[in-house]
Amino acid sequence: MTKSSPSSRQRRRAFWLLWAAMPLLAVGYQIAAEEAARALSDRPLDLSWLRFAASLPWFQALVVIDVVSFVAWIVVLAEFQLSEAFTISAVGYVLVIAVSWTVFGEPAGPSQIIGAGAILVGVWLIGRGEGAPC
Repeated sequence: MTKSSPSSRQRRRAFWLLWAAMPLLAVGYQIAAEEAARALSDRPLDLSWLRFAASLPWFQALVVIDVVSFVAWIVVLAEFQLSEAFTISAVGYVLVIAVSWTVFGEPAGPSQIIGAGAILVGVWLIGRGEGAPC
């Protein structure tokens, strides 16, 4: 086994941190979308709706998070195979269920909890597969 150079290790660590940030970005996006939707729910869908949406801090955050997520995803895909990278996005689904339950008071039924557990087990099993990143 050859030793990685410090810059190579730092680069790989940066990619891992970016990869791990993807589920958090997904949760941030969903929170911003929920709050923007609540602010827009009583307005008719027309041009003034779009102007009002663009003025909302939650809508602006949603757009920024979307752009940051896109850039992060492209950078992650440049370093990881798609099958490796995509597993972490599944964790975002579990986090969204947890946030919807804890932050927004939405119910989390048994099927959601079992499904979230199945997702986590699936991510773990995929991550154990051959060719997983080191």
